[in-house]
Amino acid sequence: MPKLTFVSPVVATRWYYDTPFKEGIGGSENNHIEMCSGLAELGYDVVSYAPVPDKFNVTISRNVVWLQNDKIDYSREGIWFLYRSFRWLPNLKVDKTIEQKIYVVVCDLDIFEKWEAEQVAKVDKFVVMCQAQKNYMSITHPEIADKIIVSSGGIRSQMIQEAENECHIRDPKAIIYCSSPDRGLGNLFGIFVKALEFVPDLKLNIFYGFDHYGASMQDPRIKHILKLVDKYKRILV
Repeated sequence: MPKLTFVSPVVATRWYYDTPFKEGIGGSENNHIEMCSGLAELGYDVVSYAPVPDKFNVTISRNVVWLQNDKIDYSREGIWFLYRSFRWLPNLKVDKTIEQKIYVVVCDLDIFEKWEAEQVAKVDKFVVMCQAQKNYMSITHPEIADKIIVSSGGIRSQMIQEAENECHIRDPKAIIYCSSPDRGLGNLFGIFVKALEFVPDLKLNIFYGFDHYGASMQDPRIKHILKLVDKYKRILV
């Protein structure tokens, strides 16, 4: 079994394996946590590099060794999973002459960053979240179509199907938003207000933590969204 190494270099806030159960965290971070933990539970040797808090030097959870992403050991053999940031690929100083492979995990719809041919050549596989995403990226990036593979994303889809089969009563007038607020929440507010003119008892439920942004709270985009949240709270409540 190959050794597996997971790397999440993007830092919007510091997080580690327990963050989803405390402050909450985004989808790609949850994907990283569940993917590496699930593979470790299957018996793989897994090391995870992430923007963990400073007080954590080395810690183990669900058989995964967690380390700060400024302590990466590039000599480690096996498969390397790079999350989200394709532009960070040149910093992944993996020597492809030994037994190492690089998989880029695409948690967004597409890779919007520009790339060079040599960067694409360095990647062995692009891991996407569903067949529809694979079909889409095969069209937008035909040069990597043969490298795209579909992953469950750490999601146990059979459990979703089992829940569907239990015939839970759904609220047809409830809308759920559970992504990062800078990914369309501002647009949704405007649409929702307009929709209320036609369906007055429509409900919008927002599930996301705003208190873990840390330093990024000074990001103009985040400040703008938080102002919108405050504005529509007064209008809609």
